[in-house]
Amino acid sequence: MDGALRVVDGWAGIDGATPDTRPIIDSPGDAPDGLVIAAGFHGRGVMSAPVARRLIRSLVAAEDSPLPSEPFSLDRFSSRSPDFEFMSISAGGD
Repeated sequence: MDGALRVVDGWAGIDGATPDTRPIIDSPGDAPDGLVIAAGFHGRGVMSAPVARRLIRSLVAAEDSPLPSEPFSLDRFSSRSPDFEFMSISAGGD
């Protein structure tokens, strides 16, 4: 080898996930005023963008949501522990 470096494989960043594979889009009552959580889009960022945009806008603007927000609520989990069995939603497996 001539001393040149080459990338063989790489990954960077945090790929947040949730136990049920759906993102969290919420402004919890026990959070600081104005805080909106939009996290856990593991593998669904682009697919969830239209729904996420509408829900986030309604939370930030304190408007009625045009979509059901319950499927994305933080309160849908009985525990907020980060210890859960990870389920991959990628076509390539885990």
